[in-house]
Amino acid sequence: MTERNCPACGATLVGSTNRCNYCGSDWTAPEPIKTPERKLHRHAVRSIVYSVIGFFFANIWFICGLFGLVGIIFGIKSLKAIHQEPAIFRGEGWAYAGIIVGSVSIVVPGIYYGVNGLFWILSMIFNWKTP
Repeated sequence: MTERNCPACGATLVGSTNRCNYCGSDWTAPEPIKTPERKLHRHAVRSIVYSVIGFFFANIWFICGLFGLVGIIFGIKSLKAIHQEPAIFRGEGWAYAGIIVGSVSIVVPGIYYGVNGLFWILSMIFNWKTP
């Protein structure tokens, strides 16, 4: 037989009981608290999808700019919702990735077309010929 002490009153108990015979306290293991599973926020996924579409259409300035901008907007909306209710939503990494890829899909083609436009203007001014 095993002897244990009651955690509430300190009385010595014999056997494998979970209830004290003297003070009546019960020390069974509490049931684990179930936390709801956090859902991936829908705008986080949309953010990266639209940004990647914009990145792959980088040769068409209007489309990459439009999709990149939509990806950035969805990423920001997702981050706001995730930070307001972190116990319910997850997907912060997806949202940040969408914002970054959306920014790149706007900036990189913008630099490319800006440099090409600058060389085109300079070639018109200085009458450069292409070989």
